[in-house]
This record gives sequence, C-alpha cells and structure tokens, in this order.
Amino acid sequence: MECEQLCLRNCSCSAFASLGFERNGVGCLTWYGKLMEITEFEDGREMYVRVDAIELGILVLALPCYQS
Repeated sequence: MECEQLCLRNCSCSAFASLGFERNGVGCLTWYGKLMEITEFEDGREMYVRVDAIELGILVLALPCYQS
C-alpha cells in the first residue's frame, strides 16, 4: 500500500513493485515514463502498471470475447 501511494502521488510514475523489505531505507521499486527496463522477480512479486482508464477500456473492448 505504501508503494502504491508513493506512485499515485507522482503523475510520472508508470509502475511500481514492493520489495517486501527495505534496502537503504527504500522498500519500493518505481518506474517513470516508458517501461524500458523490467526487473524479473524470482520470488513471485507483482508489478503494478498504471494505465489510463480510457486506454484500458479500448484494449478490453478489442478483446475477442467482448466482440459480438
């Protein structure tokens, strides 16, 4: 929740992930701008990507299961 709030307070934040521990006082990974470099977590951690609601709606409507 702390990482989510950190990301949501910055309009440039495009994604975030919780480390589950603090390293040098930081317990979150955040990405800004375009997602060019993604870290692969071997322990199953989740990465949350911010997506514009309109863009998300367009993508969902384009899925085959939503087409009539």
